[in-house]
Amino acid sequence: MAAALGVAPLAGSRLRAAAVHAVREAAGEEGHVYLPGGEAVQRAEHVLRDIAAKTGYGKGTETALPAGLARALTDAVTHGAVVSEDGGRRVYLPPLHHAEARVREWLDAAKAADTAGLAGEREAAGATARPEVRGGLDDVQMAAVAQALSHRASVLTGGPGTGKTTTVRAVLAAAALLGVRAEECALAAPTGRAAKRMAEVTGLSAQTIHRLLEFHPADGFRRNAACPLEGC
Repeated sequence: MAAALGVAPLAGSRLRAAAVHAVREAAGEEGHVYLPGGEAVQRAEHVLRDIAAKTGYGKGTETALPAGLARALTDAVTHGAVVSEDGGRRVYLPPLHHAEARVREWLDAAKAADTAGLAGEREAAGATARPEVRGGLDDVQMAAVAQALSHRASVLTGGPGTGKTTTVRAVLAAAALLGVRAEECALAAPTGRAAKRMAEVTGLSAQTIHRLLEFHPADGFRRNAACPLEGC
């Protein structure tokens, strides 16, 4: 389309669009909240090189792409198409940057409130070490379980197959030892497929985040700070 409109292959608008496309595709197709600036440039370069190879549009300009795309990414930040953090080490789409900032605010507020978790650190470690909880967990997973029990808010991260759901199952098993009933636990996942997998692994009911928070097209999320969820 750009070629048909007579846009020069190295036009700033085209390179800017390629850089933003790389960040958007990483979010939509792979679930990344952000990309390192250098990786966004590399991904955009790969797309443009592929176009040049397949169509001839931009052929001969490939060596100028890295520097041009780096400038274009800076331009995209200036124009508000993406948001840069930490000197360009993290590049976000604006809505995802806003969402991450809100989550950080909530976690900071929970930490500042110093609200106790389900158990003290010693009691949490003891429950985690029980054979029916520990199972095949490694030391990192055990630490994650103990932290989840002893803190009001906890974040568990990891790529596919690293044992996140298994760790969640251990958290639930330890919580049961601490007197938490199954009906007091609310399990949710971003997609229906993930929720089904969570239910299979834990043996408890799970649903999508949208359903748990009672999302309505007209009202948004009906469960919020003014109408919180029940449970532990």
